[in-house]
Amino acid sequence: MILKIRVKGRSPESQRFILNEMELILLPGNGTYNREWIYEVEKKFSDLFDKTRVQSYRHWKNGNNLIHLDYELEVLSDYVYGRKNYCIFAKSMGSVLAIKGVKEGKIKSKSNLFCGLPVLWAREKGIDIDKIIENYDGSNTVFVQNDKDPCLESRQVLDYFEDRNVKYNDFIELIAEGHDYNNLDYLYSIMKTLI
Repeated sequence: MILKIRVKGRSPESQRFILNEMELILLPGNGTYNREWIYEVEKKFSDLFDKTRVQSYRHWKNGNNLIHLDYELEVLSDYVYGRKNYCIFAKSMGSVLAIKGVKEGKIKSKSNLFCGLPVLWAREKGIDIDKIIENYDGSNTVFVQNDKDPCLESRQVLDYFEDRNVKYNDFIELIAEGHDYNNLDYLYSIMKTLI
């Protein structure tokens, strides 16, 4: 069923058709090496959703090394404007982007699956992740963190959440080293529980 809704204050040519379908929005990590991986995730998860969308970051195209959070949040919030049925899968800085959007009221996803919160990396790059995440109400969010993630080990993330009053639906510790989250079958099984 397709519902045609006129959004107040928008011209007829910019009206959107709102669909009663569930969509997955995928937000990769900062580095361009995440591009291939996020498309693998999209392919793996595609049978769970009616539609999927990967956000490709501007800094990947213009040669900068660091995501511009405010710009990417505007791109994301413009895309989700008027949408009601979507989930977010994010890794690393994609998670920070989504958290910022939720806290600013621009993102209203049904559920979120965030992998590899990059606390130490973000601080090193001058991103105020502590302010961004403080008092985050992630009651619809599952966090997944490797126990030996160099961006912050899983047990340290739990302490970090407690210190900053972060709420979450679930926290899953993976026994793994590094900042890669390549067990797509396991991530798929988690995502299935969120929709």
